[in-house]
Amino acid sequence: MFHITWDWPIFLSQLFGFAVLVYVLARWVAPRVRAAMVKAQDSIRIQLEESERAVVQVVAAAEAHEAALAQAGLAAAQLEKDAHAAAERILADMREEAEEVAVRTKRHGLERIGQVRRELVHELRAGLHAAVLERTEHMVRHRLSSPQAKSGGVDRFLDELEAMA
Repeated sequence: MFHITWDWPIFLSQLFGFAVLVYVLARWVAPRVRAAMVKAQDSIRIQLEESERAVVQVVAAAEAHEAALAQAGLAAAQLEKDAHAAAERILADMREEAEEVAVRTKRHGLERIGQVRRELVHELRAGLHAAVLERTEHMVRHRLSSPQAKSGGVDRFLDELEAMA
């Protein structure tokens, strides 16, 4: 077996070395480690606070985004409603204008028809007068071309002159 013997001077020297080491660690290393830990804790705390603020900002941004989407939807619906109303107004205006154009065109057409009718009646009357005169002239010439018609016409003329006298 293994047997342990105590050598007091070695033990005390090791104990002294250990105490010096603990003192050095407690005096110079522990404050730096503590300061580094406090600094790390402060950094972590600050990061957590910033993270919480960021979460609040993200939530606020999400709510603002949702509100903006809802507002955009309402605006789009209003624009669509306005566009439909404008289209109806434009259609009504175009129908009214088309009706006015149709009435003007009809009135102009009727006026033109009346004018053409008057011109045709005038031309027909003039042509009819000319045709009647020509036909009458032809008939008179034809009747007066014979010697009997000439003497009968002269006799009638003389009779009429005597009757007037």
